[in-house]
Amino acid sequence: MPSFLNISAPKLHIVNHKDFIDRQCLPLFNSCAIEINMNKIPGLANKFVYFNDDMFLTNNVSKDDF
Repeated sequence: MPSFLNISAPKLHIVNHKDFIDRQCLPLFNSCAIEINMNKIPGLANKFVYFNDDMFLTNNVSKDDF
């Protein structure tokens, strides 16, 4: 994890690939294969925001933006 990330933030939940992808497929680095399996993340909300590792927000946003 990057040092700037506050992993103790109460609204932050970090999910590891092993939590939702079959172990025989790991390690997995193909973003398409990872994204197609995201529906298997335990407790995932019906609506959620997902960014890949090359996406950055440069301005304030609200839930209405999504």
